[in-house]
Amino acid sequence: MDDDLETAARYRIRARDVRAKAKTIRDREPREIMLKIADDYDNMADSLVTIYRSKTALRRLSGST
Repeated sequence: MDDDLETAARYRIRARDVRAKAKTIRDREPREIMLKIADDYDNMADSLVTIYRSKTALRRLSGST
C-alpha cells in the first residue's frame, strides 16, 4: 500500500477515536472542539486519498508503474 493511503487510514482511525472520546465529554465547547479535530483528521485523509489517486493517474499517463 502506498504511504499516502497508509497515512490516510491512520488518520481515519484517529478521527474515529477522537469522536469516541468526544462522546464522553459533557461540556459542549470542548466536545465540539474534539469533533472539529476529528473532522480535520477525516479531511486530511480525504486529501491524501486524492493525492494518491492523482499520482496513480499521472503514473498511468506517463506509462510508468
